[in-house]
Amino acid sequence: MAGTDMDPEVARGLFEVGATLVLLGVPQGSVLGLGYKTWTLGPRFRGVKMIPPGLHFLNSNEACGDIGPKTGLFLSLKPRELLVAHWNQREDELEFSMRSASSGTQRRPSAYGPTSENWTPTQITQCNMDRSYALNSVLERHYKEQPLGVLGELQFALVCFLVGNVYEAFEHWKSLQALLCRSEEAMKERKDLYPGLIAVLCHQLGEIPPHFFVDIVSQNDFLPSTLQFASSPGVDSTLRKRAEQFQVHLTKRFRWDFDADLDECAPVLVELPAGVTLD
Repeated sequence: MAGTDMDPEVARGLFEVGATLVLLGVPQGSVLGLGYKTWTLGPRFRGVKMIPPGLHFLNSNEACGDIGPKTGLFLSLKPRELLVAHWNQREDELEFSMRSASSGTQRRPSAYGPTSENWTPTQITQCNMDRSYALNSVLERHYKEQPLGVLGELQFALVCFLVGNVYEAFEHWKSLQALLCRSEEAMKERKDLYPGLIAVLCHQLGEIPPHFFVDIVSQNDFLPSTLQFASSPGVDSTLRKRAEQFQVHLTKRFRWDFDADLDECAPVLVELPAGVTLD
């Protein structure tokens, strides 16, 4: 089921090293997806061949089209690998000897952040303004050996939402992205993490239609305010320059006004009535 518009050189290479999925018993009329490619299956379907080695998201639903509920899982395919799966009629899904993508997202907390038990009000306020403590806790707990792995989680979450139609994955992507972008002290300490974050977000937002955020978060335009990171005077000049270039790109693509959002997020001074003091 390799694409008919594939470059001949690429096709020859994948014929030699591409992986193969043998998918047995999938009902006729079901929709099968591999990444952004989808097919409506006919009676003679038996699988997919010439798949580039690497990570892929395989998903399916039974005759519901692209808008129906999907089941899916991530596959890490090796060169010339052959995998076999059978359709489970009772569960309406393909059975591999691995967990589905949805089960992986359910194991993650719905939002990352520190617990407030036994914390003073000053500590709570500080951690809500700069979430470096929460970020460092997440990295220490889940990515102690490979801190850049958190960027992989950011990518997994958006794939589960865009391709798998899992809205909880979008909420997880938002909370994780906000955690990374609102950790001012961590930006100064983890100089290898944030250039990678900009690259990941640039590629991710390039896959999203310009009207997407207007439709889904018009009531809570979180991205322009969240992406104001790297504006602190103490942030590395190279990171600041990359962040500014990223903002220019987003302004052209989504027509976001970052300067306006800065004014909206600025502190508001409140004048107390005469004779009123704060203890």
